[in-house]
Amino acid sequence: MRYLAFLLVLSFTLYSCKPSAKEAISYSDKVSVENSKISEKYDKLLESYNEYDPKEMDAAYDDVKKQVEESLNAMKKLPDFDGKSTFKQGAVDLFNVYSSILNNEHKRIIELLKLPENEYKEKEKNEYEALRNAVNKKTATATEKLQELQKKFLEPYSAVELVKEK
Repeated sequence: MRYLAFLLVLSFTLYSCKPSAKEAISYSDKVSVENSKISEKYDKLLESYNEYDPKEMDAAYDDVKKQVEESLNAMKKLPDFDGKSTFKQGAVDLFNVYSSILNNEHKRIIELLKLPENEYKEKEKNEYEALRNAVNKKTATATEKLQELQKKFLEPYSAVELVKEK
């Protein structure tokens, strides 16, 4: 009988040690804040393309690259939650996608947009469009993956509905 009572107390103690929905949401918010910081700077980069101002494009490019690195570092410092790192790793993966497309596709896009008007022919226009499409596809895929991981992360803490209500 004492053994049964001990098991009940132990079970209750272990169950009550589980992080709360509020803690899970707070953790999720830390990831979301870093993603939002990148998105804000990334949007400014895309806006700079419409201005065709090389200095503005370079500044926006440098700003978003710096933010991606800062956000990656923030994720690396963020501890696992409840012994799990899948959601955090999903954010790192998304931020690495941003880093990759900045170093490759966006670097080339800026080179194309800096071309003198008389050198920006149909071939360059097609390359630009193909690069933008590739960027959109890569970011959409990685973002959707992170959203799914976030949902799965929050489910065990009954926090998915709480986040929807925010």
